[in-house]
Amino acid sequence: MTEQQALQHYQYTNNFNRSFFSFVLFFFFKATRTPYTPSLIKRSLENTARPIPNCTVHDVGHGMIQTLDSFSWIQQNGRPSNNVWTTPTHMQYNVTTRRSGQVCRGVYLRDACDLHQPLVTKISVMPQFRAPGNTIGGHTHRDRVEFQLRLSLSTTARWVQTPDQCLLASTGKSFDARIDPTGLAPGLHVAEIQGRAQSASSGQEEGPLFRFPVTVLIPEISPQQVRTVFTCFFYLA
Repeated sequence: MTEQQALQHYQYTNNFNRSFFSFVLFFFFKATRTPYTPSLIKRSLENTARPIPNCTVHDVGHGMIQTLDSFSWIQQNGRPSNNVWTTPTHMQYNVTTRRSGQVCRGVYLRDACDLHQPLVTKISVMPQFRAPGNTIGGHTHRDRVEFQLRLSLSTTARWVQTPDQCLLASTGKSFDARIDPTGLAPGLHVAEIQGRAQSASSGQEEGPLFRFPVTVLIPEISPQQVRTVFTCFFYLA
């Protein structure tokens, strides 16, 4: 079996395991009458997955699913305070940016005009609120007014920089992110901007509440291309 075939086999197996384990979690919540949201299940799988050596997020996602760790994470961080929909770990957050007039859920740099200088882009974080008439619960106007969440921002690569923290309200929050691809070697480079909520009482982190992907593709310049560019420059001079 080649490396590519092994990777495809792992992706198929991991997709099946993720679907099966989500199905098991659903019945666990029903049996124990534990409040849950789709965002809680997704967050528990992402924050407890074990990374695969020599593989990126593009290859295998966040890694191998850890069943026991996911159950433990839900029991520690998934218990709502009052309303399940106002608990940070149960809520959904839309993280976007604008590129060329379009709303994007990540940053992808590969054109020459984007690689010769740092890029400063504005990242918008918007919490999602459900209507109170929903059959499985929702937010009231009071929940929107009182919602306030202090976020701790971090990145997984030194060439991506963000502020250390920001205060998120019900109307959303924006912050600047600086991406510097000028010093990167040729090849594929992947990073994430992560937002965490830190408890004011215990100071313990619950893992990232949202992840914003940043992908940079640096092309390799062949010797033939270098000679062509040099010839054109000499001719114009």
